[in-house]
Amino acid sequence: MKITIFIIVGLLCMMSVSAANDGVLTGIVLLHDCKAFIKTLDHYDVETHIDIQYANHCEGYVLGVTHASIIWQSAGGQRASICLPENVTLTQIIMVVINHLEKNPKKLHLQADSSVISALNEAFPCK
Repeated sequence: MKITIFIIVGLLCMMSVSAANDGVLTGIVLLHDCKAFIKTLDHYDVETHIDIQYANHCEGYVLGVTHASIIWQSAGGQRASICLPENVTLTQIIMVVINHLEKNPKKLHLQADSSVISALNEAFPCK
């Protein structure tokens, strides 16, 4: 149990990225970074190494929130709400997040982690 809590705390610390003056990463910043990720997939239109940094930020953030959410569900003994398919890729998850953010522009000012979790709940609900 202690190791699970340690892992959760570690993941949550990794997710806290200072992207705004108040230290909260918003959906608008994550959308920008994840679009850079898509641009780097085929190495087309990569303007600078900054695009790669944005892409890496998206990749790490989405992966961290996804893993933290799943660990949090299992550690809390609660019924899982996110059930990722066995062969889902990180690229697919990022595309789901981008789609969710683009379809919900009124929520782009909110914390990015809540948008990632909402996207995962919609795309990969447990049945």
